Amino acid sequence: MQAITRYFPLIFGLFFLLTEIHRNYKLRNKSERKSSGADKNSLTILWITISISMFVGGFLSQFKSFGINIFQPYILCMGMLLAVFGFILRFIAIQQLGKAFTVDVQIANNQTLKQDGLYSVIRHPSYTGVLLAFLGLAITFSNWLSLVVICIPIFIVFIYRISVEEHALKGEFGPNYLEYMKKTKRLIPFIY
Repeated sequence: MQAITRYFPLIFGLFFLLTEIHRNYKLRNKSERKSSGADKNSLTILWITISISMFVGGFLSQFKSFGINIFQPYILCMGMLLAVFGFILRFIAIQQLGKAFTVDVQIANNQTLKQDGLYSVIRHPSYTGVLLAFLGLAITFSNWLSLVVICIPIFIVFIYRISVEEHALKGEFGPNYLEYMKKTKRLIPFIY
């Protein structure tokens, strides 16, 4: 168990990174999409913030004086479960969105507004999944500093990304998207 918890952040982080790089390569700048500059560099800002936060968070995890020692085995297991659950949630959300999913903020020609499945409860389940995965990964570092340095900047940059995306969706779907916003929450069902 100790070997699993020790290497989990590295192995899971690497696996997560490789899937995101693959997704970024495979689903970027599709020609049948409207290219309006709606992304506002949010993808670049995401990648930079995530890279810096994870690097600094990993480095800070070496400072044992800020270690999370309360219920440590349970905390580590909870972190691993959150990370895996978040990854699975992101995968399901992307699958449900299908061809409408892209890494850039773009809307496909003739795209319809997705309002069923996970999208009937929250507007951005893929972002909920990725944020849960980062929270879980940060918890596995067992360090308060790592938790703060990883979670806060990444959360802030995802909120920026969501607002950029919602602006584009309001522009495309107008009143339909505004009505959808009234029926759903951004990231957490019934809360936010």
